Amino acid sequence: MESYFMGIDVSKGYADFVILDAKKNIVEPNFQLDDTFKSHCKLFDILKSAAHRKKCKSPLRDV
Repeated sequence: MESYFMGIDVSKGYADFVILDAKKNIVEPNFQLDDTFKSHCKLFDILKSAAHRKKCKSPLRDV
């Protein structure tokens, strides 16, 4: 099983994220999500899809 790391910068109302693999390659480039239920669901979807690919080939779609 491959290891992944997520960096999170939490602010009031939103957070910035980045996902890296064990070799510090970007799996999902920097993205920002609001502190809403819709964004929490989007984060879950991003985490699921990031686990199935090595590197991001397209930018994150807007929430």
